Amino acid sequence: MSNPPKYTVGWICAITTEYLAAQLFLDEEHEGPEFVSANDSNNYTLGKIGKHNVVIAVHPHGEYGISSAADVAKDMLHSFTNVRFGLMVGIGGGAPTPEHDIRLGDVVVSASGHGKGGVLQYDFGKAVQDQEFQETRFLNQPPIILRTAVHGLLTQYKRKGHQLDRYIDDILVENPRLKKEFQRPESSTDRLYYSSKVHPPDDQSSCAKACGDDPLTVVIPPSKVEAEKPISEVLNSRCGKTILSTTILDHLLQIDTYTTLAFFFDFSDPGKQKLENLLRSLAIQLYHTGNEAARRLDSLFASHDDGRKQPDTNALPACVDAMIHITGKVVVIIDALDECTTREDLLHWLRSLACSNAQLIVTGRPEAAFRREIPRSFDERNCILLDKKAVNADIRSYVNATLQQKPDFVY
Repeated sequence: MSNPPKYTVGWICAITTEYLAAQLFLDEEHEGPEFVSANDSNNYTLGKIGKHNVVIAVHPHGEYGISSAADVAKDMLHSFTNVRFGLMVGIGGGAPTPEHDIRLGDVVVSASGHGKGGVLQYDFGKAVQDQEFQETRFLNQPPIILRTAVHGLLTQYKRKGHQLDRYIDDILVENPRLKKEFQRPESSTDRLYYSSKVHPPDDQSSCAKACGDDPLTVVIPPSKVEAEKPISEVLNSRCGKTILSTTILDHLLQIDTYTTLAFFFDFSDPGKQKLENLLRSLAIQLYHTGNEAARRLDSLFASHDDGRKQPDTNALPACVDAMIHITGKVVVIIDALDECTTREDLLHWLRSLACSNAQLIVTGRPEAAFRREIPRSFDERNCILLDKKAVNADIRSYVNATLQQKPDFVY
């Protein structure tokens, strides 16, 4: 029998199909545990993947959701006390978009970014008429060891691709009884229609018959796109709102008339996610201007036991506001508001800054809270919403002009 303290990775499955797949992908399968907690009702499979000892459990039959998963996880941690982190691995519906072509059958690894923790739960928010879904909370980020591993996995995938198809074929060869139920159907039958194509209601015929064979209504499979030879790479690797902020910053730094301050929110960096991080950064930048602004920060530092105590939520913003007022002509550039995790506090501070002598340039994705509050604070005439279609037209014109200058390119 296996010794529970040896197992450090927990794996929870919601349904039998997922539990079966988990067992089949073990490099080694171990005997059951020698002992479990007295009230542990889980069914376990133990094994090894690579160098990791893994304990796998499944929800009770017919039970789903967070409550059931929490019960399974609780019992697992009582019996396997050295589990360092848990993974929820299962089947989800396809949700393809132009940016992310995600379909049933794809392997998706969630990752934090854009102000989200990596997993989106749709009842953590509210739906407002004529506005996008507003999240009121989000689930916590995975441990840093997993977030780092995702980067390593992504790099390896970009270099070498994956061998999942080969692994699946090997498993089906070793387990022929599973072929009928789990073998992948012919790729010619895999047709994904654009969401604008509506399947006629009450029509029980196949999609190909009911929706037609027009290739313009079908999404091109990524495998077919990846098989094509790339045409040309003509775009700068840096893009989006951050390059816009950087360009403005570079320009302003060449002008001696203003004191230019900048902060870039970044959800991948815990030190660049909160209003407090922004304020501390601005305070340090203002401190280096010297004179009275520096003395204000020295005074705050001294009043908090020479930095051994943290200033409260009011003291630091007040100090930064005073330093900005003293400095005179100040331009503040704040990039990626959408990657701030304390948005209500940020918007409250921005409203107060709008009444100061500072000139402010902020960028961010047009999420509902920003589209509602920013125009109120700074006047709608000072807000620019970039038209994606216009930007795409500019990019298309640039690409066409560049390709026309290449004599070896025919189109």
